[in-house]
Amino acid sequence: MVGNLAQPWLGLSETYFDSLTEQIDSIYHNGAQVHHISPYSQLKAANVGGTQEIIKLACQGQIKSLHYTSTLSVLPPTPLPGRTKIYERDKLADYPVPAGGYNRSKWVAEQLVAQAVDRNLPVTIYRPGPISGHSQTGVFNRNDFLYRLMQGYVQSGMAPDGEVPLDLLPVDYVSKAMVYLSLRPESLGKAFHLIHPDSASSNLLFEACQGAGYPIQRVAYGTWFEKLMHIAQGDQQHALYPLVALFSSRQTGQSDSVNPTLDVPFDTEQTYTGLKEAPFERPPLNRQLFDTYLEAMIKTCSLSQPPVLT
Repeated sequence: MVGNLAQPWLGLSETYFDSLTEQIDSIYHNGAQVHHISPYSQLKAANVGGTQEIIKLACQGQIKSLHYTSTLSVLPPTPLPGRTKIYERDKLADYPVPAGGYNRSKWVAEQLVAQAVDRNLPVTIYRPGPISGHSQTGVFNRNDFLYRLMQGYVQSGMAPDGEVPLDLLPVDYVSKAMVYLSLRPESLGKAFHLIHPDSASSNLLFEACQGAGYPIQRVAYGTWFEKLMHIAQGDQQHALYPLVALFSSRQTGQSDSVNPTLDVPFDTEQTYTGLKEAPFERPPLNRQLFDTYLEAMIKTCSLSQPPVLT
């Protein structure tokens, strides 16, 4: 039966909702309205209200364990002053409300879940970071930020200069990890940061593009941003068009080069201790992975065939 997170009783009939409270013993709440440009007011019903209904479902009748998928975006991108890491054991309330409607809606929803924990509801929280395509097939969410960015770089033949860290996890690994952790009794009451602990340089992506036959010119950020603004003025079919609002012009005097540390600021000790005996391995962030993604994009016609060099 199809439901709706933004509606009372999850869009189900009250009778059916009540029947579910006696038929299930565990809930995996992985649903949300994901849109990084929409304001909080538009996302509140599904992301906050939907979580309230899920908590209601977990509490009515027999108590059910709740496995709640949050996001690392509820946390700041850097540790608080005087700290070197953002720990899985930290209370979310210790951190400021994040900017952005989606991030804020997930922050509020996780606070509701934390309140339910205080009332003895058995809860486990999962905070994924960037999730990439399947590590073996290369199949990707076509609306994903990284997917569109890769398309846009190839389509325009241009990318901003500099180096940024990539700490993504392939979707097949994330799904296996969440299920494995959820079935371990000692996971109950914990939060898990699902992010790759060994980040890689974005140069790997450009090396893969070059190897696949796509020449991408690296330019100053200001030059690339001008190109982005040109796209915003009318090329709605361009892969970068939906991402325009997520980028901003840099202040005068700010360096065009982007070379942040590749260290991951998020603690992952609980996560990878819990996964130590898992019967599957974490895919490495290497050239082969990005080759796989590009091959899948070409096969599905998400990218045009690379030019033939004569």
